[in-house]
Amino acid sequence: MAVSTVLFGLAAGSFGACAEELPSHVELATAADNVEFAVEAPSRDGYRLVGTVKGIAAANDLDTATEAARNDLRNKAAALGATLVTIDENVGEPMPLQNKTKVKLTGRAYKPVDSLPDTTGQDIEMPDAAPFAIPATDAAPDALTTRAREAPDAAMPAIPSAD
Repeated sequence: MAVSTVLFGLAAGSFGACAEELPSHVELATAADNVEFAVEAPSRDGYRLVGTVKGIAAANDLDTATEAARNDLRNKAAALGATLVTIDENVGEPMPLQNKTKVKLTGRAYKPVDSLPDTTGQDIEMPDAAPFAIPATDAAPDALTTRAREAPDAAMPAIPSAD
């Protein structure tokens, strides 16, 4: 009997440790005070995409969780220098064992074009080598490719007939 009580206690303790610790309140940072929400992506002439941001929170009621997730989203957008954010995904899901609702927002952060550095008319240095490996053209091709070039009919094995 004592062994089953210990095992049950260990299982319950490990299950509780797996639960997510999400904030129920997220304070809006001073820089995020200037981040506005938009229903649609802004004009390319006025804004540039600077990244994808995610805001997440959980609280006992949906409104509190949503407000905290929106603040988290705005804080992360402000950290990228954005002043505008769109919400592409808004997911609310219950957390039954904690009697909370988790809200996860995913959006795109935009920065005004006039706040980006001006690169027009400047010489941009190009690196001497590509940042990724390109196979050499004189590398040895595999045997099948070589046989296919030398004798196209011999490269493919004959398919036995059903007769």
